[in-house]
Amino acid sequence: MERPIPIPDDVSKPFWEAANERRLVAQFCVACSEWQHPPERACAECGATPLEFRELSGAGTIYSVHVEHDSRVVVMQQHQPYIVATVLANESPYAVFLTNLPGTSAGDVAFGKDGEQSVHIGARVAVEFEEVGAGRFVPQFRVVS
Repeated sequence: MERPIPIPDDVSKPFWEAANERRLVAQFCVACSEWQHPPERACAECGATPLEFRELSGAGTIYSVHVEHDSRVVVMQQHQPYIVATVLANESPYAVFLTNLPGTSAGDVAFGKDGEQSVHIGARVAVEFEEVGAGRFVPQFRVVS
């Protein structure tokens, strides 16, 4: 699926630099020991600054899943229907990532925890990196058994 190329700002730049090295990172607050993603200027839990970027395991679980049938994003319309899932990193429920779940299709989605399909809330996922431009990568998550 064709992806827009991210344009990092000063807060997200370390995240995208790590992604280009095929490493998944999130911010970590030394003051309260909490993780967070997406990147912010201060800790959402305690307000401390600065925050460190630390590497994550790349493992997580699907928290929510949605099948997009009517995207208003022009570049994505040719891929409809497509999956948008929210993934929680194993390290913290405050490190939250969006993904399209490569290797799956809209027909693989089961709404409910006990679905027989491969994509459901609570399914385990692992990060992989999709190249969206020369040397530019975006983290995506793939369902694992």
